[in-house]
Amino acid sequence: MTYDGRFETITSTSASDCNQRGGSGDKAAAIAVGAAAILGIAALASKSHHRDDKYQDERSTAEFERGYRDGLYNHAYHNYGRSDAYSHGFEEGVRERGHGSSYRPGNHNSYGGYSGYANVNDLEGRARDNAVNQLNSRGFVLRDSKRVEDGRYMTFWRSQSNQCVIVHSQNGYIVSVESVSARTCSY
Repeated sequence: MTYDGRFETITSTSASDCNQRGGSGDKAAAIAVGAAAILGIAALASKSHHRDDKYQDERSTAEFERGYRDGLYNHAYHNYGRSDAYSHGFEEGVRERGHGSSYRPGNHNSYGGYSGYANVNDLEGRARDNAVNQLNSRGFVLRDSKRVEDGRYMTFWRSQSNQCVIVHSQNGYIVSVESVSARTCSY
């Protein structure tokens, strides 16, 4: 039984209440259902610190948690209900994933949801001048440029989304665009 979006009581029930036949497995099934419900409550309670109790109704809480799990486990962004709760949950999940893997090289914070993350994957293969103009129009600022034997490496920073990218060009064309840790751009 739920009250105000929270579980009020959990009780065992007969198989007939669940449109099932009776039998010797009723007690085991009831215990399994009860255990699953308790685990579900524990899972919701364990994530409530990410939610800050902003979402009180069941639907918003469920959307937040679905978004949180999608972001945390690097699943695709599926906000089919255009829910702010899902979007906020997704952002929190991605943020948590970033904190949990910040020790890994190449980690970057792409917060997702409605935040201003800029896509840069479309720049590979373009002329260098065109790519630099595109990066500038997307809010990136050149931080560093180095000419080396195999071309040029340029580092760009975008503060709105905390993005740092390294662009490698050869013969005037972009060979690769790599998102790197924000620490690379913070000097």
